[in-house]
Amino acid sequence: MRLPGAERNAAGSAAKAGILVLIILAGAGTYVIDSSWAKVPSQAIQSSSSSQSIFVTSGSQSYSDSTTENQTSTSAGWSTVSTTSGGALAIGVSGTISDQPEAQKGDSVYIYELAVEDLGQSSYPVNESFFTMVTASGADYETISVSAIQRSLSSTTIVPGQLISGQIAFEFPNSQSPARLEYSVPGSIVETLQNLPSPSASVSEPSRFININVNYVYDVSGYQDLYWYPYVQNSTFFFYTGQAIAIGIPLADVIVGSTVTVSSIVSATPALNVIKISPSFPISIIGASGGDETNVMVYMLAPPTSFMGTITLNITANEVCC
Repeated sequence: MRLPGAERNAAGSAAKAGILVLIILAGAGTYVIDSSWAKVPSQAIQSSSSSQSIFVTSGSQSYSDSTTENQTSTSAGWSTVSTTSGGALAIGVSGTISDQPEAQKGDSVYIYELAVEDLGQSSYPVNESFFTMVTASGADYETISVSAIQRSLSSTTIVPGQLISGQIAFEFPNSQSPARLEYSVPGSIVETLQNLPSPSASVSEPSRFININVNYVYDVSGYQDLYWYPYVQNSTFFFYTGQAIAIGIPLADVIVGSTVTVSSIVSATPALNVIKISPSFPISIIGASGGDETNVMVYMLAPPTSFMGTITLNITANEVCC
């Protein structure tokens, strides 16, 4: 990501003047939390930092289970202060994610999307511990470690022209409201990021257990022929709004000579929608000694609000025997 047009030109002029430039990048658009916390064309999905990310295309839409970066941004405000270092940083806050599954009772956890760019002539250290969240009442909170962070802000030193991005998290009582982030590098820079965006996405943490209900429209043998072993295939159990939850369901027919045909798989969990099933219907499972498996993938979309329950899927099947 590069800072856009007028903002970058102003930042460059400020850098020459030897001042610190703080750019507030608020609202949707700077980062895409997969599907921009909604749905986006496949060409807008870029590589994630995780090599185990899951990408799925349904019709003209693409989904993933990891954060991606978009090349557009909007500026919501400016703040400039003089510095003694003779350099300039651009610090952007582009989005906020509510992580309720990891919050203690009575608290909230917010994950902030950040970008830090060195616009000056000097190098600067960057570390998540340099950030503090201050509430409207003046209480301050340090960063915390949460499992829902998908791209941590690296602890590093950036050089002129370098940009890094990542996420940091804070926990605070529900009675408080975030007012600003303070960025403090010991001995050199103290700056404030105001106008923090409200959460535009939520974290969901479905149960590890997947509930499957099978309805046999026609069952010749009268036995439970079909066996299943559902599991979440993602490398994480934490999902942002609009991200894909991939559920693998190995299906096996253990009656030799019979065939079970699956005609539908639907979500019985109102908060979660199925966006794709592979292979397509009808899915035939041939009975065999030892129960040869047919692996069915069900992709579901993480909802706008936090979900922490059990995923239930209803399978409709027919049996032809012997």
